[in-house]
Amino acid sequence: AKEYFFFFCFKITKNDLSITALKCVFDLLLVYGLSYFNIQDPDEETNEGPEETEQKNLVVLLMSLLECKSDDKKRVAVTGLSKLLFSGRVKSSKLVVKLIMLWFDPNYECDPYIRQTLGIFFRMFATSCSHAPQLLLQAFLPTIKKFFALDFTDPLAEIDVETVANLMVDLTRPNINKRAPKDQSIHNQLAIKLCEEVLTEEYEPVNCIVFLKILGHLELNYDLTTDIAIISALVARMVKTTSKSDKHLQRLVVKFEMTLQAQLDRNKTVSTVNNTLPAELSLQSGVTSQTSASQILLGDRENMVSE
Repeated sequence: AKEYFFFFCFKITKNDLSITALKCVFDLLLVYGLSYFNIQDPDEETNEGPEETEQKNLVVLLMSLLECKSDDKKRVAVTGLSKLLFSGRVKSSKLVVKLIMLWFDPNYECDPYIRQTLGIFFRMFATSCSHAPQLLLQAFLPTIKKFFALDFTDPLAEIDVETVANLMVDLTRPNINKRAPKDQSIHNQLAIKLCEEVLTEEYEPVNCIVFLKILGHLELNYDLTTDIAIISALVARMVKTTSKSDKHLQRLVVKFEMTLQAQLDRNKTVSTVNNTLPAELSLQSGVTSQTSASQILLGDRENMVSE
């Protein structure tokens, strides 16, 4: 009876009563969670048929409210779904994609409530939730692909896909989220995914150019050597397979390869310098960084000059 109560709420036709019922639904899910009501997360896999899944998955119905004609219901849905994502009650990259698309939708430029709600949500979500980085990573390519597939008559087609990509890159930058796992880099993982997409050769050159421009904005973690080795190998393949007829595309690939190699060379130089420092520097109390070692060396030089 618990899950049927929710579906009953969707059958209410009176607008005011329907909005109150929807707010109650979101509050109940926020307090008790989905599992208490035997409701699936929309990203969970199931062996049931699509119709059964659709009927049982209340969250899919709630997500459909983002496309309803009633602005009041849409505002309730935006607020409620954002709260469910933020609290971790729902962990759905599909929902993240929908909210990002809605945030950029020109149809809502005159609706400050939706724009402000989503702006505040994404800023807080990206900086405060431990589950946010992975969800944003999973939502990245699906979001970009949706923009690639837009019909030119769609209002969203006015939006520059690079603007959307840069926003998502900013939301996943290293150190933006103090609760994110320290042993992984979202930008490293994203770089691997982008390189793999370019190598599929399923895209028009103009779309591959977007992927390569995104690569140039990522902050890679070069300490994760396995990731960097994979990225280097993929970039080497891109250099070989990129069509020489498209000069812009080839130039971007080569530029990223040079940036990658330059950083690797710098890291090797720093490592070599560290390994050749006098042993007494590394043994002195309080010397824990290059800066400290440099200060000691400069201090010795100043003493010699004064003598």
